[in-house]
Amino acid sequence: MMKKITLLFSFLVFITSCALKHTQELVHSGDYDNAITIAVSSLESNKDKKSKQDYVYLLEEAFAKAKERDLNTLNLLEKEHNPAQIERIYQLYVGLNNRQEKIKPLLPLQLLKENRTAVFAFENYNDKLIASKNALSNYLYSNAKALLKSTNKIDFRKAFDDFTYLNQINPNFKDVNELLKEAKFKGSDFVLVSTKNETNMIIPVRLQNDLLDFNTYGLNDKWTVYHNTEQDGIRYDYGVRIRFREVVISPEQIKEVDLILAEDTRTSGKLLKHFEIATHMHSHHMHNEHKTVENLVKRLQTGETIALISDARTPAITDPGFLLTRACVENGIAVECLPGATAFVPALVNSGLPNDKFVFEGFLPDKKGRQTRFLALQEEYRTMIFYVSPHKLNKTLAEFVQYFGADRPVSVSRELSKLHDETVRGNAEEVLKHFEAKPAKGEIVVVVAGKSLK
Repeated sequence: MMKKITLLFSFLVFITSCALKHTQELVHSGDYDNAITIAVSSLESNKDKKSKQDYVYLLEEAFAKAKERDLNTLNLLEKEHNPAQIERIYQLYVGLNNRQEKIKPLLPLQLLKENRTAVFAFENYNDKLIASKNALSNYLYSNAKALLKSTNKIDFRKAFDDFTYLNQINPNFKDVNELLKEAKFKGSDFVLVSTKNETNMIIPVRLQNDLLDFNTYGLNDKWTVYHNTEQDGIRYDYGVRIRFREVVISPEQIKEVDLILAEDTRTSGKLLKHFEIATHMHSHHMHNEHKTVENLVKRLQTGETIALISDARTPAITDPGFLLTRACVENGIAVECLPGATAFVPALVNSGLPNDKFVFEGFLPDKKGRQTRFLALQEEYRTMIFYVSPHKLNKTLAEFVQYFGADRPVSVSRELSKLHDETVRGNAEEVLKHFEAKPAKGEIVVVVAGKSLK
């Protein structure tokens, strides 16, 4: 036990000495503020212990040198009368004041060997702070107002940033809040989204508007605003047309069930709310489905009916649902599947590769079993379909070249039926070079020709 205590004590002493040495190096290199931060942190507890004396000396030295440096810099800057240095002057006074406020709670600090109190020559910077803040506020205000007279959106966005900073250091300065709104409006790109119904169905206007609520899907960003109806006083920069090719909704069947399982209850909740469906909903996703299947089967065996819905695809196709379906089949529970969107079918059709016989591989293993799977697929004569995440696409295409050959026909489809829908076809080597030069984004389906039987 004594050995353990001795080792622990030695370890603590080693850590303490390293921290002290690091603080000394910061002072000697001129990084006074970081040295002050470490010294203050060390002195916040047991500041009068002998072991803390070195930190008191370092804090006294770092404070004096930092103050001298900043005051000398301020003296030069204030003599220059350069408007571009107004912000730096303000920040220097803020730093001088904050440094004092950081040390004040520790005072007094004793230097035991010299039998004296550590000296920290504090000053009242209030007048200088107010004067420099007002000077900076006026400078930012004038500069941002001048930018608002431009015809360039980049200038409007710079004005917005200046007004935002001004509001932080000097809230409610003049009419800054109104000018912020003006800069935000002028700097934004407005996108008008229109729809075209290409199905044979009548889509309710309310549902169509809900589907176009781009705020809901997080597409609006700081400088891009989407509207699904034209608004007065707005000049639109871009236009987007969304074509409804298929809409499959069965609210009647959903209303009749006892429980709804959803991959994301927030997304599904909006659809249920639209159809005024109040059925209780549970999350059912890849992280919890192993734990919930047994209880769900028990509920089904008591006579309850459960619906499983997905966010954007057919349930159980690389989405949650397989484990529950298998358990239902094993227990003699009826399963009814309503078709939904499945990306690999249009990707297969788009590829131009043989589609009379194909195999859906889904996502390949990340590490364990990946090479084994590729070796097995080398003899596959049917067309192969893979789901691939964007950051693994180039690696996967390179593996296709390695295991299937550079000349193997490949088709990569991404963002199918969305705004940036794209399909790239060629041999494995050509497609790899394409995406090395232009990295892919979004949801990706890769279709690969099978081994030739010739």
